[in-house]
Amino acid sequence: MIEAFIAAAVAIVSAACGWFLSHRWQSKAYRLSVDNERGHWNANVEQWACQVIDIMTRIHDNFNRLEYKEAVEVSSDLAIRLSILVDQGRLYFPNVMRDVYGENKQISRQGYRSAVLDPLVAAVKIAKGTAPSFDALALKEGYGANQYSKALKLYQNAFLSLIET
Repeated sequence: MIEAFIAAAVAIVSAACGWFLSHRWQSKAYRLSVDNERGHWNANVEQWACQVIDIMTRIHDNFNRLEYKEAVEVSSDLAIRLSILVDQGRLYFPNVMRDVYGENKQISRQGYRSAVLDPLVAAVKIAKGTAPSFDALALKEGYGANQYSKALKLYQNAFLSLIET
């Protein structure tokens, strides 16, 4: 009788140890999977942000060195590419407060746009020829030669600050 009791106790302890080890390994595997997915997401965001920086720098350069009309003309394709990147950015930074604003819009347009994308939208407008809605000439000289290039540099810096955080 005591032998049966010892055998049952050994079986219970073995089962508990097996469950504990299995649970621990599954938990560790899950954390590794989450970390891997986060790393993959971060790499994709970094690649996307590098494309944004490249285009914004090119637009800034156009408005800094060319006459206004020529800069708008030369930057039109870049404005389209930046607009595409804004929409792609919605995949990484979806709209917030979807149940508060824009309920009558398509799902991807409901809510408020992420603050990370706001400077990009403003840069697209400037690249298409819209004047900044603030006194950009008051910005530092290093930002550019005119109100358009200065505003673009301000938006690029804002984007960099937001994407870093």
